[in-house]
Amino acid sequence: MAEHDQIVQAEVKKKLAEVNAKYKTVADSHMRVKVFKEGDMVMVILKNERFPVDTYNKLKPQKYGPYKIVHRINDNAYVMDLPSSFCIFGTFNVADLFEYHAEKPLYPDNNSRSSYFQVAETDSV
Repeated sequence: MAEHDQIVQAEVKKKLAEVNAKYKTVADSHMRVKVFKEGDMVMVILKNERFPVDTYNKLKPQKYGPYKIVHRINDNAYVMDLPSSFCIFGTFNVADLFEYHAEKPLYPDNNSRSSYFQVAETDSV
């Protein structure tokens, strides 16, 4: 009876290892590989869990920055040089960091600061 239980346990462990390996390959296929160096400028995503209670609202921007990476803990965690006014820790996961591109504006030709008093080329006379 004890030998039968050991055989069943060994089969279950083998099956669990196979299933976990399958889940790992699927999860790794969705993983974003980014490695930053100390001194790189990055944009930081700040979610509502990171802010103190009653200081976050949904109209705040999602990405803040650019901020400098002060210390690299490992490939997954970085310490940022955040302003003290944020009142949060500066350690972030790589999933919350994005490269900062200063030379490329997102919408270079769009000017949303025009006034309705100004006559533009598309307005009729």
